[in-house]
Amino acid sequence: MNFLFLFKNLHRFVKASNKVALHHLHKRICKIIALIIRIKLIILRILEILVALISKFRQLALIYQIRKTKLLNQFKKEHFPPLDLRN
Repeated sequence: MNFLFLFKNLHRFVKASNKVALHHLHKRICKIIALIIRIKLIILRILEILVALISKFRQLALIYQIRKTKLLNQFKKEHFPPLDLRN
């Protein structure tokens, strides 16, 4: 009878320690998942900033191209007037 009592107590102890171990493992897994999510959010933020910078540079390049075209057209009008072929 004494052996059976010890065996039951040992079984309860193992079950309880397994629950504690599973709880700690679950907490660690949750922390790792939270860390991965934070890293992904940081990477997405960096990509968002890079895309904003690239689009800003594209806008500046487009503005520069438009200004260059306007200046070139103005230069052509001033220095190379259209030929009058009616005469």
